[in-house]
Amino acid sequence: MQMNAKVIDRAQEQASLSSDLSRLINSLGDHGYNFQVSTKNSLHRLDHLDEASFLRVQDFVSTYFNLLQDANISPEKAVYNLDNEKALLSACARRLGVVFHSDVIDKITTEDVIEVYNHDLIQIYRSLSFFNLCSYSLTDLLTNEFYELYERSVQVNSHLIKAGEILQARPYSLEPVDLSDIPRHLMREKLSEQKISFFVEFKKMYPIYTISGAFYGYLIVLRGQKATREMEKIAFI
Repeated sequence: MQMNAKVIDRAQEQASLSSDLSRLINSLGDHGYNFQVSTKNSLHRLDHLDEASFLRVQDFVSTYFNLLQDANISPEKAVYNLDNEKALLSACARRLGVVFHSDVIDKITTEDVIEVYNHDLIQIYRSLSFFNLCSYSLTDLLTNEFYELYERSVQVNSHLIKAGEILQARPYSLEPVDLSDIPRHLMREKLSEQKISFFVEFKKMYPIYTISGAFYGYLIVLRGQKATREMEKIAFI
């Protein structure tokens, strides 16, 4: 009887999450970002997530939807709006109760992608501009680890890990680590039907701190460019 109750509870949670995913997709669509809610594979993956992973997906969807509301961004159909990105990132910082260098907001451009990770390297935020670079559904992105979604050189990952260790080990400072020594490189989708490739150019990694000064995580600024078939012939670094 208890087992049946757990099955019912999980089914209800999945139905609620599916509704929240659709609501988030509709809200993103109102701001010019149109992509799939899910695929057959991603739904199967969602059905088999462990409890901790499932709750993490729920939290991400709820948080991102609330950010769209908090930021009060203007719903301009099919228009990329830099002010929207700045407002969304500022709302994220307020909701998390964290601080980072003011240069991030002041100097962000329409070509930049912002990613935020906590100290456990779990991604908790990505800018809307990222969705213009990939063909994955939202559920694909939320239910798979990065290494499952993308193929790229292990050398790049080593560079990023080293930069993160530098930020976490040093005394409090909002100054970033320069990532320009990481060569521009190709990333390929592994699980999507389209198998889109794009070039990535890292710019900086900023530390993030709580209001009380405790180390919270990392903010990475990068640029991405979709690769043509000719560009895809390049070898990985």
